[in-house]
Amino acid sequence: MAKTRYLVLNYPGPGEQSAADWERFFTLAEASGRFSGGSALGARTGLDQQGRMTASSAAGGYFIFTAESVDEVAALLRECPILLSGGRVDIIATRVD
Repeated sequence: MAKTRYLVLNYPGPGEQSAADWERFFTLAEASGRFSGGSALGARTGLDQQGRMTASSAAGGYFIFTAESVDEVAALLRECPILLSGGRVDIIATRVD
Protein backbone atom coordinates (compact mmCIF):
# COMPACT_ATOMS: atom_id res chain seq x y z
CA MET A 1 0.00 0.00 0.00
CA ALA A 2 1.25 3.51 -0.84
CA LYS A 3 2.28 5.73 2.02
CA THR A 4 1.17 9.32 2.41
CA ARG A 5 3.13 12.10 4.04
CA TYR A 6 1.05 14.02 6.58
CA LEU A 7 1.67 17.52 7.87
CA VAL A 8 0.21 17.92 11.36
CA LEU A 9 -0.32 21.51 12.50
CA ASN A 10 -0.74 21.91 16.22
CA TYR A 11 -2.67 24.55 18.12
CA PRO A 12 -1.77 24.57 21.83
CA GLY A 13 -4.51 24.48 24.43
CA PRO A 14 -4.82 26.18 27.79
CA GLY A 15 -3.29 23.32 29.79
CA GLU A 16 0.35 22.79 30.70
CA GLN A 17 2.69 20.53 28.75
CA SER A 18 5.64 19.11 30.67
CA ALA A 19 9.02 18.11 29.28
CA ALA A 20 8.24 14.55 30.41
CA ASP A 21 5.00 14.59 28.37
CA TRP A 22 6.92 15.65 25.26
CA GLU A 23 9.69 13.11 25.85
CA ARG A 24 7.13 10.32 26.17
CA PHE A 25 5.33 11.44 22.99
CA PHE A 26 8.51 11.77 20.91
CA THR A 27 9.75 8.37 22.12
CA LEU A 28 6.45 6.81 21.01
CA ALA A 29 6.39 8.71 17.70
CA GLU A 30 9.99 7.82 16.83
CA ALA A 31 9.50 4.15 17.79
CA SER A 32 6.55 3.98 15.38
CA GLY A 33 8.86 4.50 12.40
CA ARG A 34 6.32 6.98 11.00
CA PHE A 35 7.66 10.22 12.52
CA SER A 36 9.88 12.40 10.32
CA GLY A 37 10.32 15.45 12.54
CA GLY A 38 8.72 18.74 13.36
CA SER A 39 9.31 22.08 14.99
CA ALA A 40 7.75 24.89 16.92
CA LEU A 41 6.79 27.83 14.70
CA GLY A 42 8.02 31.34 15.36
CA ALA A 43 6.53 34.71 14.55
CA ARG A 44 4.42 34.71 11.42
CA THR A 45 3.35 37.45 9.05
CA GLY A 46 0.19 37.31 6.97
CA LEU A 47 -0.05 38.90 3.52
CA ASP A 48 -3.32 39.92 1.88
CA GLN A 49 -4.20 40.52 -1.80
CA GLN A 50 -3.29 44.19 -1.54
CA GLY A 51 0.17 43.35 -0.22
CA ARG A 52 -0.56 44.44 3.36
CA MET A 53 1.33 42.50 6.00
CA THR A 54 -0.37 41.60 9.27
CA ALA A 55 0.61 39.62 12.34
CA SER A 56 -0.60 36.04 12.29
CA SER A 57 -0.90 33.71 15.27
CA ALA A 58 -2.33 30.43 14.09
CA ALA A 59 -0.48 27.13 14.52
CA GLY A 60 2.13 26.78 17.24
CA GLY A 61 4.13 24.04 15.52
CA TYR A 62 4.10 21.10 13.15
CA PHE A 63 4.98 17.42 12.85
CA ILE A 64 5.59 15.29 9.77
CA PHE A 65 4.46 11.66 9.65
CA THR A 66 4.50 9.10 6.82
CA ALA A 67 1.82 6.44 7.11
CA GLU A 68 -0.57 4.25 5.14
CA SER A 69 -3.61 6.06 6.55
CA VAL A 70 -4.69 9.09 8.49
CA ASP A 71 -6.00 6.68 11.15
CA GLU A 72 -2.42 5.54 11.88
CA VAL A 73 -1.36 9.14 12.44
CA ALA A 74 -4.43 9.90 14.57
CA ALA A 75 -3.68 6.89 16.78
CA LEU A 76 -0.16 8.20 17.48
CA LEU A 77 -1.43 11.71 18.14
CA ARG A 78 -3.75 10.55 20.92
CA GLU A 79 -0.69 10.75 23.19
CA CYS A 80 0.36 14.21 21.95
CA PRO A 81 0.73 16.80 24.75
CA ILE A 82 -1.08 19.35 22.57
CA LEU A 83 -4.26 17.26 22.66
CA LEU A 84 -3.79 16.20 26.26
CA SER A 85 -3.62 19.86 27.30
CA GLY A 86 -6.85 20.83 25.54
CA GLY A 87 -5.40 21.91 22.18
CA ARG A 88 -6.12 20.57 18.73
CA VAL A 89 -4.30 19.41 15.61
CA ASP A 90 -5.01 19.47 11.88
CA ILE A 91 -3.82 16.39 9.95
CA ILE A 92 -3.16 17.29 6.30
CA ALA A 93 -2.26 14.76 3.59
CA THR A 94 0.51 16.30 1.50
CA ARG A 95 1.72 13.62 -0.93
CA VAL A 96 1.92 9.94 -1.64
CA ASP A 97 5.34 8.23 -1.69
